[in-house]
Amino acid sequence: MNFIILKTLFLDRAYKSLLFCRIKLFDVIYKAVYANYRVHLDQVMTETGYVPEGEKCSHEHAANVFFGNYMEPDADPKIYDQVMDLEDMAVKMEYYLEEYNAVSSSPMALVMFRYALDHVSRCGRVLLQDNGNLLLVGVIGSGRSSALTLAASILEMNVLQVGTYRHVHCIITREC
Repeated sequence: MNFIILKTLFLDRAYKSLLFCRIKLFDVIYKAVYANYRVHLDQVMTETGYVPEGEKCSHEHAANVFFGNYMEPDADPKIYDQVMDLEDMAVKMEYYLEEYNAVSSSPMALVMFRYALDHVSRCGRVLLQDNGNLLLVGVIGSGRSSALTLAASILEMNVLQVGTYRHVHCIITREC
């Protein structure tokens, strides 16, 4: 029982720390937009429809802005552009998932909810960069590996996975 309480406290502190970092990053971006472009981020986000009229822009509004090259599946070359409709994005991800499952020997059964869409989009953005690599850290079964596999499939890339095994540790540290 103590382990569950400690795990809950650790996850609560980690979430608060992550939230604090996101808020600080948003504050930096908020000030940089005005310093460089002489326009307030509130005005830009309101004009683009991400912030309702009269509300102040926050990190939660900015989290709804998505960019990617997956909105036109048959385009050649694929165009990296803003995603205007998250429901349409979910439909496109379902399409890519069906395409992956049709050719894969290990099909995935994923539910495309908001958090999953966010992860697939992030993975795709990192993989598009030159020498783009990802280190996925988290609880086993949380879907990060599946999101990466789907993003790699969308970009027509292969996934190489490094495992941690005891014999690998023994070879590296010479402590068998």
